[in-house]
Amino acid sequence: MTDPDDTDPGGTDPDDYVARGVEALQQAAEEMISAARVMLDVAEGLVRDPNAAGSVLHAFGMAARAATRMASGGDPSASPPGREDGDEDGGVRRIPVS
Repeated sequence: MTDPDDTDPGGTDPDDYVARGVEALQQAAEEMISAARVMLDVAEGLVRDPNAAGSVLHAFGMAARAATRMASGGDPSASPPGREDGDEDGGVRRIPVS
């Protein structure tokens, strides 16, 4: 067995590993708290200004559509099939059938 007072051959004390691990966890927790504060600020803004909520949802919808096109190997900036004008506000969507 080893003596608990011994350090490893590399000269690093096991307590140093623990201290660095605790420090990393504290830093991660602080970053999570900061992110939660930002999320709450955004949520508060959306509650106070419902028009902003519509704009945010529209932006998320556009991003989701671009991601879907990109995942299927298409150009994320291209209009969906049958929508040559790039109109994103709704309406009839023509789907070509072969």
